[in-house]
Amino acid sequence: MIDILEAQDFLNANKTDQAIKSLKKATDRLKAAGKADNKFMAAEAQLQVAPQHPLPSTHVPQQGQVTWIPVAGEFIVSDTLAPEKKAAIQKANALLKAGKTAEALQNVQIVSSDLDFILYLAPLAQTEGDVNRALVFAQNKNDKEASAALTEALNSLVAVSENFYTTELPAPGAPAAANTAAPAATAPASPAPAAAPAAQPSAQ
Repeated sequence: MIDILEAQDFLNANKTDQAIKSLKKATDRLKAAGKADNKFMAAEAQLQVAPQHPLPSTHVPQQGQVTWIPVAGEFIVSDTLAPEKKAAIQKANALLKAGKTAEALQNVQIVSSDLDFILYLAPLAQTEGDVNRALVFAQNKNDKEASAALTEALNSLVAVSENFYTTELPAPGAPAAANTAAPAATAPASPAPAAAPAAQPSAQ
């Protein structure tokens, strides 16, 4: 997701050559994600969207069973949290966006059970298609169209609680169960994904 966001920034600044490099890296990493153990098959209707990040009005639901990959994460806290703990979470989220997972987890140790962790899931096929379209547009110097294709990829993300991801979703390669219920989110029990998208649907 860092590559995708960097590519979009480059495209919006008319830095096409740099954008192409980022898009090629994103393509390679998406191919690797398709072979990773943490992908899973599910219909979008089976995913329980985290209430802190409802889907944007521009979101187009996936049809049928599709492959999903976890692409990013974000720590969420309540407004009543002490200032020093809020500061720790803000720093942790900045570290996540920079891909510094270990450092991010160190910063949230003082928060303990006062925070939730949100995971962003991306539909693999659509994301690959959007990135490939963006690459073709960029190679043809159509920066505006390339950026729009990446916006479609970002709008396809679905945010779920970490507990829903770790307890309610199927094992790798298996379809999701027809009926699921997400427990209340808790502090992360496992390392966060490497990067968090910089701009999410009021929602890698």
